[in-house]
Amino acid sequence: MRTKSIISMKSSLSIFGILVSLFFVLISCSGKWIDEYDEHFSSIHTFHTGSIQEDSEKNFAISGTLDLYSFPNKGGEKMLTNAIKEAKEKVWIAVYIWTNKNIADALIDAKNRGVDVRVILEPNVYKTPTINRSIASYFQKRGVDIVYSDNDRYKFTHAKFGIIDSRFFVSTGNLTYSLFKNKEYIIFGDNKEIHTFLTSLFAADFSHKNLSNKIKFPDSLAVAPINARSGVKYLLQHADSHIQLYMQYISDQDILDQLANLKKTKPTISIDICVSGTQENRELASVYPQFRWKQASSPYLHAKVMILDSTTVFLGSQNLSQNALDNNREVSVIFSNRPKIVNLLETDIQSHCKNIENK
Repeated sequence: MRTKSIISMKSSLSIFGILVSLFFVLISCSGKWIDEYDEHFSSIHTFHTGSIQEDSEKNFAISGTLDLYSFPNKGGEKMLTNAIKEAKEKVWIAVYIWTNKNIADALIDAKNRGVDVRVILEPNVYKTPTINRSIASYFQKRGVDIVYSDNDRYKFTHAKFGIIDSRFFVSTGNLTYSLFKNKEYIIFGDNKEIHTFLTSLFAADFSHKNLSNKIKFPDSLAVAPINARSGVKYLLQHADSHIQLYMQYISDQDILDQLANLKKTKPTISIDICVSGTQENRELASVYPQFRWKQASSPYLHAKVMILDSTTVFLGSQNLSQNALDNNREVSVIFSNRPKIVNLLETDIQSHCKNIENK
């Protein structure tokens, strides 16, 4: 009996030892999983708050071609569909809202020709959360690779950019029928550095992954939530004589404060702000009378443009709001020494904007 008891006790101790060992193994594995989980969210946090050093010298001269298309323009839709029809290898497009079936059909035709076609859409558009579902279903039924953006990483994917073979484009407007009726711009270019970066950015967003830190970040891009705020602040701080803002709205307090401070430290600088005709924009004009406020007439101003000293241009998806600078996925291109483009933009501003009386 005693021998059996000892054997039983030894067996129990052995089982207990195995259980203890398993417990520590599980704790070890659990700890590793938690570390990886925390690292995952830490890397996302870093991705959201990362920025380019504001005091580093930047070069906004872009090599290669830059072609600016201004809307409204009756031939605008054909220009875009023709660009897609001419694609031989790749058409990747990320956009906040897509409702235009004609552009969608051009993309489907490209897919049927064997072109690598991919689309990123916002799943939860502000005030109209289901607006992209129809076009998403239309694409999916025809075999187009489409994903919704990851709202755990960005509040909205508000960017409007694409890759068509060796060229890229950045748009101020969505792929809707209104794109060709509102005041909007699309810029096409073939700069290799920008093209490489935007291709990598799209691939990362399409896969819901972080952009590799090894990818070289061009000075000539402002991408939220990576460097948009620091990029805008850098541009404003380095303006010498004239700042022109031509955009749907401006609401970010930090940027407004910077503009007000610039007017104090550089009294001779001119700050012209042309915005859409909302009550909020008119109220801002009365709060900041030191700026020359203007209101866009018809057509509706949906563009997002800054011009610094009639030399450097910022153009893309970003309004000057906190979400656009810090929380959304946004893409804008920055370039200098393109006098024909600057002249076109300044002519548009002059003809489109009327003074707001500061009261």
